[in-house]
Amino acid sequence: MLDYHAHTAALRQIRSAIKGGFSSQPTMLSALDTLCHDADLNADAATLGCIVDIVVDHASSDGLELSLLQQAADLWAQGRSLYDQLANARSSLEQALLDPAATDAVQLANSALSTLMGVQNAALSLNANMASLKSAVDPLAHIKAHPRQSDVPEENWGWRDVFLGRRTDAFVESLFRHAKTKRASAFAFGALSSYSANVAGSAYLGCVVGGPRRLHRFRDRLARNSVGAWLHSQAGTPSCTSLARAIAFRPFGVAIGFPSDIQSTLKEAMSDAWPNRTGPDWDLGLSRTVRHLQLLDQFQRPDIPSPPPPSLISACSGMESLNVMNEQDPNFPTVGVDTDGNVSGSIGQPDGGSSQPKSGSACLAVILVLITVGIALLIYCIGQWSEGKKCKPGDFFDSLQGSDAPDPRDPTNVSQQQLSALADPSAACHIVNELFSLQMMIWQGFDTAAGYLGVSGLIYPDEFMIASPLYQQFLKTPPRLTWPLREDSNAATDFQFDPPTSAEQPAAANSPFPSHENPMAFAGPWSPQQSHGPTPIAQQIFRVVQTGSRDHVNRDLDADRGYLHPCWAIEAGHSIHDATLAVEVLSYDAD
Repeated sequence: MLDYHAHTAALRQIRSAIKGGFSSQPTMLSALDTLCHDADLNADAATLGCIVDIVVDHASSDGLELSLLQQAADLWAQGRSLYDQLANARSSLEQALLDPAATDAVQLANSALSTLMGVQNAALSLNANMASLKSAVDPLAHIKAHPRQSDVPEENWGWRDVFLGRRTDAFVESLFRHAKTKRASAFAFGALSSYSANVAGSAYLGCVVGGPRRLHRFRDRLARNSVGAWLHSQAGTPSCTSLARAIAFRPFGVAIGFPSDIQSTLKEAMSDAWPNRTGPDWDLGLSRTVRHLQLLDQFQRPDIPSPPPPSLISACSGMESLNVMNEQDPNFPTVGVDTDGNVSGSIGQPDGGSSQPKSGSACLAVILVLITVGIALLIYCIGQWSEGKKCKPGDFFDSLQGSDAPDPRDPTNVSQQQLSALADPSAACHIVNELFSLQMMIWQGFDTAAGYLGVSGLIYPDEFMIASPLYQQFLKTPPRLTWPLREDSNAATDFQFDPPTSAEQPAAANSPFPSHENPMAFAGPWSPQQSHGPTPIAQQIFRVVQTGSRDHVNRDLDADRGYLHPCWAIEAGHSIHDATLAVEVLSYDAD
């Protein structure tokens, strides 16, 4: 199953290229002209149709992933608030130190001190909430296993896997037959694109992953999000927020739901394709899809902090230390952030370390602890410097032993005289550098959190992350001698690596996609030279729809046994875990 961006990129390709195969068939071309015109006039319906598989997934899910993403978005917003508060406190204090005699300087300094204390408390609360989210995300239970891999009978599959592995060609054809309005026809066109894109795109994903979703679900999720993020950047697909607006079909104050004409068309097509199953809750699926799209765009990083004003740090040259945090006990944990603003990404090479997100969340906890301790130490030192005394971090740490109460020597406000003392270059230099370091730590906390959520498969990799080899490995198909590779028993911790397993038998002679291809090979502008794009698949289905031909096949939309492989089952009496799979290709009418 593809992501939002791959589907919308493929819809664009099919819309622009589908007529190319019918230039000598005026009747077919006329029908296509009408269909494409309907899709253009009802672009929202066509867009909804192209992600119909994702709507089905949300409609039949347990809601865990959406719940986790909501929690993560709430914590991200809290982190942004904390970051903005620290940035405001830093700006106010720098302004006061630049001109301590100004009429509002004391007020600015005291406001900054008050804000810093609030940031300290917020960081402690955020750390506790992050720990709660971590315990829920770490099992990766939101990335569901395919029931086929546990030999679950097809009649007990959920709708996601039924929709991808059983009679979806029949469903798409039925949509066209039952569409009575231009909007319903546009939706059918989008569903045609969804089917075709899944056939082609899943073959691409299977190649870069090493096997289909059934065998490598964690790795498949990373690849799917990587490809989507890359296509969003390279193909200019709409933002998730724009997609949410496009498919909501909701006047202000009205609940999200399918328009009645599309709803009735869907129900008739579902009844034709899967007569023995009760259809999913389409309105629930749509409302969850809209919310999912809205949440995905809520993980924007703040800008990297600017260095302190040069005039405030000019006196730092030659001083013993420029950073209060570096003066403390050398055994206290530190975070590597340079005062010139250079930071390194949180995701490293795919050929070392573990992809399990536990280490990232632990690093984030350390950052939050450092922020709380750093603010407390800075406030303590401000109190010392305002009295013309030296700040000895060792004394501060000694005072913390056995007590969580605020140090009574911490200032709650400063006077004009104390502010003038703080503006002394030897004190001001330390203050502004420490504030800058703390703000950089919070920025690095966002970097770590984004890496954690990305590796967990909850969010798309952003422009900082996508450049990492972890994600780049999925943006070019490797040469493979045999395919697919069997399930890795260590997949939950090692899914960043290419599977080290042997080929599942019977193995394909090679992967289902050519080597050295990027995602544009299935989702970019189409040309006759593309051997695995969705447009020829869409053309074939449309030809069947128009002619009533029986020359059609229900394809496995996971490309599980290779490109264009029909829907299939394990032969009766056999297991998915047999040394050699006994595969039965299903007839077109098999449910």
